Amino acid sequence: TSLVTARTITVSWTALTTTFNTGDSSITSYALWQSEGPSYPTWTEVRGLTTADTTLTTTVTGLTPNTAYKYKVAAINHYG
Repeated sequence: TSLVTARTITVSWTALTTTFNTGDSSITSYALWQSEGPSYPTWTEVRGLTTADTTLTTTVTGLTPNTAYKYKVAAINHYG
């Protein structure tokens, strides 16, 4: 889910609630990654977040108007 303005985006996602496929290790944090269009050549970590609730939200600022971005969220546990 996201909320977008000309220079910001608020991204939210639901935390994993199971350790299935995580090596039975609980999720300790999430990392948000950003890539800038139009070709999306590289991914840059925006910020690391710790899990505090089942729904996580962060706002990314400093975006360039009329520029496309892609985002991905990675769950991190004891194994990485």
